[in-house]
Amino acid sequence: MISYLLLLSVLLAPVSASLHLDLLTVTAEELSFHLGIGHISSVHLVEQYLAQIEAHNINGLGLRAVIETAPRRQVLDIAGQLDYERRIGKSRGPLHGIPILVKDNIATHPELGMRTTAGSLALEYSLVQDDAVVIAKLRKAGAIILGKTNMSEWANIRGSFGMIPNGWSARGGQTQSAYVTGPFNSSERDPSGSSTGSAVGVSAGFAPLALGTETDGSIVIAANRAALYGIKATVGAVSAVGVIPVAPKSMDSVGVMAKSTWDLTTGLGAIVNDEGAGSRYLEALQRGILTGWDGLKIGVMDRSVFWDPKTGEYILEASLAAIDKMQSLGAIVSNVTMPSAQKALASHKLWTKRLIVIQAEFKESLDSYLHTLRNTSIHTLQDLIAFNLDFAAAEMPLGHCCQEFFIDALSAHSTNSSTYRSALNVTQSIARDHGIDYALRTYDVDVLVAPTEAPWSSTLAAMAGYPIATVPLGYINESGRPFGLSFFTGADGEEMLIRVLGAWEKEFGRRRVPSALGGQAGVGGVARLK
Repeated sequence: MISYLLLLSVLLAPVSASLHLDLLTVTAEELSFHLGIGHISSVHLVEQYLAQIEAHNINGLGLRAVIETAPRRQVLDIAGQLDYERRIGKSRGPLHGIPILVKDNIATHPELGMRTTAGSLALEYSLVQDDAVVIAKLRKAGAIILGKTNMSEWANIRGSFGMIPNGWSARGGQTQSAYVTGPFNSSERDPSGSSTGSAVGVSAGFAPLALGTETDGSIVIAANRAALYGIKATVGAVSAVGVIPVAPKSMDSVGVMAKSTWDLTTGLGAIVNDEGAGSRYLEALQRGILTGWDGLKIGVMDRSVFWDPKTGEYILEASLAAIDKMQSLGAIVSNVTMPSAQKALASHKLWTKRLIVIQAEFKESLDSYLHTLRNTSIHTLQDLIAFNLDFAAAEMPLGHCCQEFFIDALSAHSTNSSTYRSALNVTQSIARDHGIDYALRTYDVDVLVAPTEAPWSSTLAAMAGYPIATVPLGYINESGRPFGLSFFTGADGEEMLIRVLGAWEKEFGRRRVPSALGGQAGVGGVARLK
């Protein structure tokens, strides 16, 4: 029997709500506009997005970007309530009634009918106590939590890096790129991670925007391989409460992936701790769109270090051509070097210090998180390791082994230890004082730029705890795989990054959608209805 709220929404919905949406190109900004003038309803949006997920998540292309969706009846009830609020003049803001996907390591209250597991079977039946702070903020803003996205299990922190495929989890299986389809047997088909499902889901039209998390590269690299805009905020600018941790004190942050800069900006503004940041972000975006590149000071990271030929000749050439275009449009471009930071990045010592920091924070914060869960016997890292051994056939099948990082983390130093504090001081000093801050100050630039795919492009920002964003740049001719360009700056520099993103979208903004899903090139304009 249909619920009262859903029935009311359907009865009051305008006739045009039956129009079909081009989910591959429509943005949250366009949806917000059409919702506001009554062209569509949130109930209709939810139905359309659920149908797209049904068509290509397990079926169709088998993208496996979504681990689970909210129960249909329940999420339609929520959409119906939000439609009703809008009709009586109680809009909660630009995200009112907009469906959104969130990574499976971000807690959603059990009342929403979805679990929070980091992709692991160990937490399949566990219950969180409440929404993560970012989810509570989104729900307050009127966003509809449509589903949980697949991810590299435990955010790629369980085993040795590269031993477990990006985008694979025991719960969700192997996420596939929407752009390069077929067997997962080459680097071109690698959708990257760990926020894999969030990126693939948005690119495949499963939602207009999604939340991801990043310790080092997990948002920006996955977004770059899905032709999306992606941003990781300054560590601490977005609450990590309710997020399954990796290195929450120094490196972890929640961020947003989207098809447009407005969507990205509005999504980030809704989740940051600073209640007034959203309006400032939109002002920065508008400034970037209006003034473009004129006067922006861009620092190009040392090509001998951050532009490794292994990144790919086509990507490097396209990146340099984009920088030349920025300069032709008024940007002041400087080549920058960071001698001490670059030397440290090439040494084993820095990576050992980085590992000490991550393992110490992971061990303590994960145990604290697990102790808050109900309906589970998994309350410590040791419990988790034992579970993986007991259910190794599912959790560690051939080609998805093992859990060396978990085991090593058992003997990690305390975050109160001098060893941890020394390691943290070293990594942050290299990344900040001798790295990003040094380059910004010495060369008087606003932002730094490097190919998103380039080695270490995200690592300095990660160790510094500073914000980083990626923009869609191009597509490899042979495969059609997208790639992007990353910009990063100093602490709390989100407004500057957003201004740069606005300038980028103004001049470079048209992005291709996946041909395997029947899409046409380009995102832009106002109406995206057909």
